[in-house]
Amino acid sequence: VVGAMHGYVHDQVCQLLFLMLYSVGVRLEDGEGYEWYFNVSNALAPATHYQSAFHCRQSISEFIYYKDLEMYSNISKFVYGNYTQALSIIRTKDVHCKGMLEAGINSPDVFYKWLIEEGKYLRSLTQTLPKESLEMLYYQKLVALQKCQEQLQNAHQSKHQHEQENELKLLADVQALEEKLGISKRWVDGCEEWELAKRSVREANYCRALDKLKWWLVAKMFEMARLNIAGTGMCILMSPFIACF
Repeated sequence: VVGAMHGYVHDQVCQLLFLMLYSVGVRLEDGEGYEWYFNVSNALAPATHYQSAFHCRQSISEFIYYKDLEMYSNISKFVYGNYTQALSIIRTKDVHCKGMLEAGINSPDVFYKWLIEEGKYLRSLTQTLPKESLEMLYYQKLVALQKCQEQLQNAHQSKHQHEQENELKLLADVQALEEKLGISKRWVDGCEEWELAKRSVREANYCRALDKLKWWLVAKMFEMARLNIAGTGMCILMSPFIACF
């Protein structure tokens, strides 16, 4: 099981299968209590880096003693927060049940079924079709070979040998891919196969960029939620001071 502090959407399949948010029976626990504690203790590093062994142990002991007192004083706040959160969940249960019925969801088991289906779908995306991936790679090698040949024509004598070596490597890769794909006639710019592979490469690059953007947005949203600053932008806009302008 991966705790909530471990990160979000660094790998969608890993998150879906092991993140505590989706684990049955874990409920709203974040987990990784020790990691939270040691994350706070990182503040000791600059102070103890150049201290003697005695003063280093003294600083660590004082820090632990202070944190024990602080945690003990915050226990009541922690219990109260969990209690109010549980009451809020119970209070909104009927509203959520009504919304589920309106959406055609008759049982909470449907959500677990969706998780299983999503996991199967994501695992099926881990590998692209062999022929499709080879065709995309073949197109990319052809484009690289075309650019290399153009540079070879305009290259100076000092760079001529280097460009020739690159051309030979790319030619070997292209010929190996042609043999695997059974291509008898080499693709050229403008042919149907070239355009289809070009479109596939563009779509693949777009999907990768979209996945990176989604990863960044969701990660920032959860980080803001953990720092209790999510939604502060709207509060600032609605403040009386801003409303005067």
